[in-house]
Amino acid sequence: MLKTQFKIELGKHIEAMFNDHCDNPKKGEPNTVVKYVVPVLEMLGWDKMADIEFEYKAHNSKKACDIALMLERQKPAVLIEVKPLDDDLREPHVSQLAYYLHTEKVRWGIVTNGREWRFYDKKRFSQKKGQKARTLFRLVLNDYKHLDKKDVSRIADILWVLSRENVTRGFLDAIGDNFLAEFLKGEKQMKKAEFDLSRDELKKYIFCKLIKNRHKILSHKTRHLLRG
Repeated sequence: MLKTQFKIELGKHIEAMFNDHCDNPKKGEPNTVVKYVVPVLEMLGWDKMADIEFEYKAHNSKKACDIALMLERQKPAVLIEVKPLDDDLREPHVSQLAYYLHTEKVRWGIVTNGREWRFYDKKRFSQKKGQKARTLFRLVLNDYKHLDKKDVSRIADILWVLSRENVTRGFLDAIGDNFLAEFLKGEKQMKKAEFDLSRDELKKYIFCKLIKNRHKILSHKTRHLLRG
């Protein structure tokens, strides 16, 4: 699927998910996987039969990660832990994902309930007791009534990084490799300019800057400030 078509289909998906959630919010984990997560992955070029493994067993463990995105059926490129649509994402969910990432030596992980997608880079956290994982990036898809076409386009631009083509080409890794340095630079520039911007907003800006879509995230004034 081309990126332009992905934006159209993602908009339809978000609207359908929002309406379904309003009508019947009590959706269990299997429903979330099938109805809200897998369709997005398929839009991103992941083939359900060839590229997606369900209940991926961690080595030497009875535990299983909900979804593994495989490249050439060798090892997972991304592990995804799915929670029910009506559940809020919490720290224990992230700890569960962290265990899978470290056990399987996989860099990229996602925790999602279909409404919210949180991206994690294993290089950004450790398994030390008491140390919380830092969310590299989070997307909230469910508030469709407050989304316009530009918002959907922005969300699609960011999710497109997870496309099979971009993961295969190493583009997701390249973003992770450059993210921290760019984020620290942005924080320094904001502090110097005494400009108040939340960490989430800065992360959005940096993430999209790295995928060459900075103009779709913040206002012209904020972009001008962060350019220095």
